[in-house]
Amino acid sequence: MSTFPTFSEFYRAIHGHEPFPWQTALAHRVADGSWPDLIDVPTGLGKTSVIDVAVFELARQAGNADRTARTRTALIVDRRLVVDGAFTHASKIADALDGAADGSELAVVAARLKSLVAPSPLGNRPLEVVRMRGGVTWAARWLRGPEQPAVILGTVDQFGSRLLFRGYGTSDRMKPIDAALVGCDLLCLLDEAHLSTALADSIEECQFHEDRAEGRVGRPLAVVKMSATSRAGGGDVHGVSDADRDSVAADRLTAAKYTTLIELGPKLVKKPAASFAAAAQMLLARNPSAAIGVVVNTVGLARQVYADLEKLKVPCALAIGRCRPIDRELSENLWWSRTRVGRDRVTASGFVLVATQTVEVGVDLDLDGAVIQCASIDAVVQRFGRVDRLGAVGETRSLIVRTGNTDPVYGEAAERTWSALAGASEPTMVDDLASIAALDLGKIDAMDLGPLALREWMARVARPELLMAPVNPSPLPTAATISWWRRTAPIPEPDEDLAAYLHGAGTWSPTVSVAWRTGLGDCRTAEGANAANELLAVLPPTADELVEVSIGSLRGLLNGSAVDSVDLDGVDVDVDGASRRAAVAPVDGLVWRRERWDPVDAAGIRPGDIVVVPAEIGGHDNWGWTGVRESSVVDVGGLGLSRSGTFRLRLVPEVLVPLIRADGAAAVVEALNLETELSADAAARVTAMVRARSEAVAAEDLAHYSSILVRRLEALGTRVVLVPVVRPAASDDGAPEVIRIDLVGAGRTSRFALINDDSESSTSAEMGAEVTLADHLRSVGERAGEHAQRLGLAPDVIAACRLAGRFHDLGKAEVRFQTLLRHGRRHVAEALCDDAESALAKSSRINGAGAREISKRSGWPLGMRHEAVSLMLAQSAPAKAFAGVDRRLVEHLVASHHGHARPFYPPVLDGAPTRVEVSFDGTSFVADSARAHPALDHAADFERLNLAYGTWGLALLEAVVRLADMAISEEGS
Repeated sequence: MSTFPTFSEFYRAIHGHEPFPWQTALAHRVADGSWPDLIDVPTGLGKTSVIDVAVFELARQAGNADRTARTRTALIVDRRLVVDGAFTHASKIADALDGAADGSELAVVAARLKSLVAPSPLGNRPLEVVRMRGGVTWAARWLRGPEQPAVILGTVDQFGSRLLFRGYGTSDRMKPIDAALVGCDLLCLLDEAHLSTALADSIEECQFHEDRAEGRVGRPLAVVKMSATSRAGGGDVHGVSDADRDSVAADRLTAAKYTTLIELGPKLVKKPAASFAAAAQMLLARNPSAAIGVVVNTVGLARQVYADLEKLKVPCALAIGRCRPIDRELSENLWWSRTRVGRDRVTASGFVLVATQTVEVGVDLDLDGAVIQCASIDAVVQRFGRVDRLGAVGETRSLIVRTGNTDPVYGEAAERTWSALAGASEPTMVDDLASIAALDLGKIDAMDLGPLALREWMARVARPELLMAPVNPSPLPTAATISWWRRTAPIPEPDEDLAAYLHGAGTWSPTVSVAWRTGLGDCRTAEGANAANELLAVLPPTADELVEVSIGSLRGLLNGSAVDSVDLDGVDVDVDGASRRAAVAPVDGLVWRRERWDPVDAAGIRPGDIVVVPAEIGGHDNWGWTGVRESSVVDVGGLGLSRSGTFRLRLVPEVLVPLIRADGAAAVVEALNLETELSADAAARVTAMVRARSEAVAAEDLAHYSSILVRRLEALGTRVVLVPVVRPAASDDGAPEVIRIDLVGAGRTSRFALINDDSESSTSAEMGAEVTLADHLRSVGERAGEHAQRLGLAPDVIAACRLAGRFHDLGKAEVRFQTLLRHGRRHVAEALCDDAESALAKSSRINGAGAREISKRSGWPLGMRHEAVSLMLAQSAPAKAFAGVDRRLVEHLVASHHGHARPFYPPVLDGAPTRVEVSFDGTSFVADSARAHPALDHAADFERLNLAYGTWGLALLEAVVRLADMAISEEGS
């Protein structure tokens, strides 16, 4: 097929069925020129497929000189299960495009998307899919080039912090790239926008200031709001039509969801968990094969209901959003097949899923009835969207329960919602658990809360916005605030807090990411902190083992004061500041700051921190966050996938016992069906270590993790090699050594290898083979120009990016840096450093003591940046070298190509400054290294360039050069 397909053909080829009429109509209106301001569609009608529309439109416009379709699409929502579900949906699109048969509709779309991307010897994908997460090993560089079509999934905190140059969980020097990739040329689909008004307002204000730039760069960020419960009308709204009511969607829209209002009497108000458990048991008695949902407002109450149901021996499971991804993957296996859309109801058996707000949005549950705690009307609507989701049952029975006291989460909105519902349906008061069990739902009042019936009822409510969750007022970013945020090197201290700009002012509690590890020791001493850093250097936390919780919740855990939590980001149920008071001996953790793990107490935690705490203090179980100091948390370090698509498995009993038998390391290999290159000596040490401590480990507590490890290893390829890396013990108390094993698959799981060369000044110069400076400069220059051209930038800006790429590493010609690259051979460096054709840009890597000795002998000052010397050299070039381009822009792109010079370099004293001379392509460059740091005069140029090209526009141009440099290094040039 050579002609471009219709949207219906594209959608059907991916999903195997026709789109709903509203989805097709949206694709048509977008093709006609614009997205709506709001997509207002009842829950259950596939809002996630708006991603399909965006990808299709980008492919349709590919090649158009006046293309308006954004290169990247982001779906942002404050529900982790929704983010995961949308990731699965987007991955299905990407995988279908990857595997498209020649001549098919999808092959045409895939070819159009690939035409937007600069060619690479490593190959290109039509579409990349990225799930935003924090974590030390989260892919800091998550797209190979800024022109790569991509779908990005994330929460408000993850997206908003990146937009505002303070990306949670990202290194300071990668923050500008993240800001560029989410702040330019991106369509932001803000799901459940009524929950994210502060972020929407901040985006709008940032765009207002960006539009005032003299020469704006790139396509601007665009926002489309989506909601099944819009707070207010107005604007351009796209929704369902009569065509949807006459289609397969009709069953979903007209399904009758009869609901009885239940009010707990004085005795039951004190036993809410038992009341919800009894109500679920009553619904199961009516329909023994039903899947019933119990959805409540706090994690603590959900856990109590689950515990009561277990005591009653009712088959049940618990769904909590605040959960390590690896645990969520395992726990979902226990309930997903019994509650999902498309399950077999004929052979089903009774089951209860107890959940928090985490299931309200975007989760394809299909329940036969529900017991929900009264909340704001928007939450009520979402919860009923999980009942009879496809309309296959046609008529269901559910309960809304008012617990009698003012709700700590939804406050007055919950009370107003109850009053409005009670005005349409008479509540039933129950005084004891027996009364709940005896309820005859066919004989008491009920109201229909099906999608259309609920909308019709809400249309009759005088002021429906008063029934919705309250929205905190939020400040708007000013030009001065934006000027502060764009300073990322160094970040000002104290910094501007993002929380109010992302979630509104008031009692909002920002989130942090937490991991648990065994063997941390006493981190408060210098010796203990260094030992902990050694352990975490062997195996840093991955996104799979991190859980996002509010600062208040983590402070409560460290201080031993349990704080009930909510699956709404930033909301704590913290009575009288309990999280700040130590109920028992406080515990310190380790926080990742400035490329090191430093001790931190409860008071020192900041928004967006990544904190590692001792596994022994508890706070998490198989279902998710508990916040309570109980049993030790299972250390799952090593079971997560690293950004390079490998596993690093710690050979310590806490991890290995469930995977081994008496044969020790040999059994690990056998159990995982791996080939091994472990030496006999290493295997003997592993065996002795495990046998010495295995009796102290409860293998049954860890056993269920082995299945996920095996499954993930199989995905890496048929052959996996074990490569041991031995490090000394963390202490000399007789504890066994730590041995890291890299599990490297024959086929990469990651879409491409990731090289993040922004750690140390010499790191970007270390590769497997030598590359001359001239070759590297030419390659980066051409790739940067290719990126800029495919982004549709102006010819003079394209030329500036190309020239910056050609000049970016000139500073590596400095004789001491060349000595590093020549492995300490100063005489060779002196003979060859003045000509880019013979000087080196990359050399083979030397690790350990040898590298340290070479670094010392070279004389290269600690912390000095080679790009600072590159800036000085570029400034020495004659004016004709910059003909037709903005010289100041080129110099800044050279200066900032490792994330520094925004606006300064680190203050480094060069005790033995050198005169640097180098020739490249007919131009001679001369500089004195003494003036390279900290480049104080560069700050004024940085501010002028931001005003000229825009805050995010300048960051995009930096990303063009920096990503080109990384890609060329990755390709070995």
